[in-house]
Amino acid sequence: MKKLLAASILAAAPFAAFAGTATGNFDITVNVLDSCTISDPSNITIDYDYYNPTTTSGSTSATISCIANSTYTLKVDGTDIAGTSQTLNIDLQNGSKTLPGTLDVTVSGATYSGTEFTTSGTDTVDFNFSINTASVNPADLVAGEQYSKTINIEVIY
Repeated sequence: MKKLLAASILAAAPFAAFAGTATGNFDITVNVLDSCTISDPSNITIDYDYYNPTTTSGSTSATISCIANSTYTLKVDGTDIAGTSQTLNIDLQNGSKTLPGTLDVTVSGATYSGTEFTTSGTDTVDFNFSINTASVNPADLVAGEQYSKTINIEVIY
């Protein structure tokens, strides 16, 4: 019995040497990226009657979402928007014919300083297009024709 007990103690001895504890560490880091998104505004459609111009404008809007207090610049139709309100001259096209107009761009929710906007997190850009009726020649218009232009909106952050 003593030999069996001694053999059991000797057999367990190597396992007792591994009864310690080892530790390790690792870090978790989250980098908040400076990013923005912009929603696609709906299209503007105007049914224009030169001799009864009751509808000469239309509007739409887009939402810019960024990390709060980040900065961005805004381009509309290739033009830098310098301030919270700006008017652009926009000519709609039908082949070689043009229909002149203006596009008022208004940014709300952000502040503008120097050359960039500082976002509150969610900003709204309103677009209001108006036909420049004083420059329209009725001889240049043909019933059923459409004048259009695709407007590109770019948020650079």
